[in-house]
Amino acid sequence: MLKITVIVACPPGQAIGVKEAIAIDLEKYGDTKVTNIEVIEPEQLRLELENGNVPNSGTGRRPQ
Repeated sequence: MLKITVIVACPPGQAIGVKEAIAIDLEKYGDTKVTNIEVIEPEQLRLELENGNVPNSGTGRRPQ
């Protein structure tokens, strides 16, 4: 038995199609079973001040 982990850079909405395409391609080598799919969303940039506080976002004003 062989366990393969694949990381694919594709839009999250295409995860099922990519999984199916890979599984179909691997079936020529024997029985194939997909056991886990994990969609990793890109992280947004997060600002943090030196004191650990997160700046007040969305107001357009500086803290007083």
